[in-house]
This record gives sequence, C-alpha cells and structure tokens, in this order.
Amino acid sequence: MFKLGNVSFLVAEDDALKREIYKLRYKIYVEEFGFEKPEDHPEGYESDIYDPFSIHFAAIDDETGHVIATMRIILNSDIGLPVAHIEEVSFVGDKSILDKIIEVSRFAVHADFRRRKEDILFRGVSAEQGKFERRSAARSTPDRRQRPVIVYGLFRLIYQITKKMGFTHWCMISEKFLFEALSHMGFLFYPIGHEVDYHGLRTPYIAFIDEMESYWITEKPDFILFLAEGLEEQYWPKNDRFYHLMKDVD
Repeated sequence: MFKLGNVSFLVAEDDALKREIYKLRYKIYVEEFGFEKPEDHPEGYESDIYDPFSIHFAAIDDETGHVIATMRIILNSDIGLPVAHIEEVSFVGDKSILDKIIEVSRFAVHADFRRRKEDILFRGVSAEQGKFERRSAARSTPDRRQRPVIVYGLFRLIYQITKKMGFTHWCMISEKFLFEALSHMGFLFYPIGHEVDYHGLRTPYIAFIDEMESYWITEKPDFILFLAEGLEEQYWPKNDRFYHLMKDVD
C-alpha cells in the first residue's frame, strides 16, 4: 500500500474490500451508465466471470474510508482474456504469448471524484510525496502541476504487479478518449483490432512493457521513478540509465 495526498492505493486481497469494489462498479456500470442490467446483479454488486481470475486494485479516500476508484487486471485462464474473444484481433507474434499478457479492465471512479471528460474523469490533486515529486519540485518542471492522482496511483500498482509476476504486455478494450488520455500520459497502447460494441463503442489495444520502460526512462524519467518507487531492485528495468536515475535520487 502507498499514499498520494489523502488517497491510499492497495491490492484488494480480502472479500470485504472486493465487495466494496463490486458495489462501486454497480453504481457506475449499472445505475449510472447502464452498461449492465440491474436484473443480472440483483444483490447490488457488479461482478462477472473474469473476477475470480483477476487482481483487483482500490483507491480509498482516507477521510471517509470509502473506495473511490478501482481497476483490475485479468489473468489468462481457461476462459481466456476478453480481448481474445473479439473477432479479428491481431496479436504481435501469436496467441502463445497470452500467458504473458494481462488485460486492464473495469476502471471506475466514483462520480464525486470526477472532473471534466478531458481530464480523464479523475480528481487532480497535487502529489507531494516520494522521489518522483521531490525531483519535479526541485527542478521546477511542469510536472509540478496537478496530476490525475487516481489513475497514476492505480497504474503504479499495476506496473509493479506486472514486474513481480513477469508479464510482458498489457491489453485493454477502451473508449477512444481514455486511450488518447493514457497515450498523452506516456502509456503506449496500439490498436489491434476494429472498434466493437463492448459496453459502448470501444477498440482493443496492446502495450509492450519493455518499450514503455525505454520511453519513460528517456522521455519521462520522473514518471518511471514514480512507478518504480518501492519496487525491489530485482524487478527494476534492465537499463543502465535507469540505475543512474535511481542513484541520483538516492
């Protein structure tokens, strides 16, 4: 677990926290946007067949103790990844790499913590902790502006799980505006299929972890330091420049 401002980020390991996540998803996917039918979730929890094969992440407002945002990664299993069931999806290589792919899914933010659509529906707060923030403040770079703390925190959890479990690719089925927003932040996703009707019109994408790491180290060094903060050295990117960056911070 770690904190950014007054938000705590953690992996949901107990059933009680997972139920809180499913309740938030119900509020958003069923009640607010109508992506799911209420009769399919009579107990007020939005859950599906992929949840047992997923790792769930939560952002918790320290002031209230409530889950304000969530995301999950789906692991390959006997039922496959959702993206693999879309017709005419093109994987780099072949589908034998599926065990090295995780699917980023079910991103949901409580309505009280959203901003304008172009801000990716997150509350932006000034992050004031960690090596990433100290470096940015010391250099007086534009990174001192308010950040979308919720998405940054959730993706730091995802990145570190990715490294520890040895995954090499991320995929997602996403709306265009989220893809564009993540691309602007430095997450290099590529389309691997046509737009499909999947909770609205969405496109399947894939990202390569080693490519993103190389890009971050060269173009967004503060960002890779933020993502890797607290990560054991054995999981660091195998890149001399990254080691120098970490040494400079220490």
